[in-house]
Amino acid sequence: MAAKIARKAEKILDKCDLTESGLTSVNLRGIVREYAAGESDFNDQVLAELCKTKELILVTHDTDFSGDNLTILTANRRLLPE
Repeated sequence: MAAKIARKAEKILDKCDLTESGLTSVNLRGIVREYAAGESDFNDQVLAELCKTKELILVTHDTDFSGDNLTILTANRRLLPE
């Protein structure tokens, strides 16, 4: 299964442009505070903030990103606008 996923990921990467992480522009202290309060997953918050800061499109199936005011590419119907 992992090999199949890796092949599909390679195809996606062929169509992507790499970007600098941009972590210097992210409010990491705020993210840590939200994480400590149990409001959201740390990694999800970092990804969401990077996408907002760099105006990136997030490709995901994860419903944790609903309501984050992000541009999302997904096949997950729960993330699609009604």
